[in-house]
Order: sequence, then C-alpha cells, then structure tokens
Amino acid sequence: MISALHVLPALPGVIFLIAGALMQKFPAKKRNMLYGYRTTSSMKSQESWDVAQAYGARESMRLGAIQAVVGLAVGYTVANEVFPVAYIIVSAVAC
Repeated sequence: MISALHVLPALPGVIFLIAGALMQKFPAKKRNMLYGYRTTSSMKSQESWDVAQAYGARESMRLGAIQAVVGLAVGYTVANEVFPVAYIIVSAVAC
C-alpha cells in the first residue's frame, strides 16, 4: 500500500524537476533581477547570462531527479520515527 509518507519525500525533487523544465523551456531572455539563475558572473554579460540559464535549468533537473529518487528510497526503507532526519541527511549527501 502506498501512503503519503512513502511518496512525500520525493515532492521537493519533483518540484525542482518541474522548475528546471520550465527554466529550460522558457529561459529568461535578458538579464533581470526577477527571474532566472542569477549570480554575479551571470549578470556581467548577455552571453554569460545565456550560459548560466542553460546550466541552472540542467542542474535543477539533475539534482531534482536525484532528490526524488533518494526521497522515494528513504520513504520506503526508513522507519517513520527517523524518516525526516534521514531524508535530510541523505539528500544533502547525494546533492
């Protein structure tokens, strides 16, 4: 039987997967202070901005997938009492 406690740990990873897919499909076209993967180096030029957007989307999806898989594994293998702590530790180590 599948319960929310089994699949809920995968939710943050799924959110990152969706966010990365949206960033990849609809990248921020121009440098701005609202939307996109913003760092000091990405704001220096339009070329570095474009590279940073592709990188941010790709990494968001990659790390989201890792976190979703780890979340499902932890949800199905760890006892409910230690579940939150184990999930945080395993996710931090995996990413």
